[in-house]
Amino acid sequence: MQGQRAGGVTEQLLFDRESGLLVRRSVRLATPMGELAVQVDYDDYRPVDGVQTPFEVRVTDWESVSVQKFSEVAHNQPVDPGRFARPAGR
Repeated sequence: MQGQRAGGVTEQLLFDRESGLLVRRSVRLATPMGELAVQVDYDDYRPVDGVQTPFEVRVTDWESVSVQKFSEVAHNQPVDPGRFARPAGR
């Protein structure tokens, strides 16, 4: 599936034919200096609370590659409101 958003952004989503799960998201941004691209690959899907969730996410952009591997994922966990408090002195 491919579409264009405002501002010269093109996004493409690739799904696995058998499972229907998202395997890649590619985003391209047209700039005066050329195209900038970011690719996100999703792998190692496992069920979490009945939802297939990727436990490995690889992000590739024009200057780096990073891989995040998760050993545990939990949905809808409470977040301490203090994490959103403005730092002292600001």
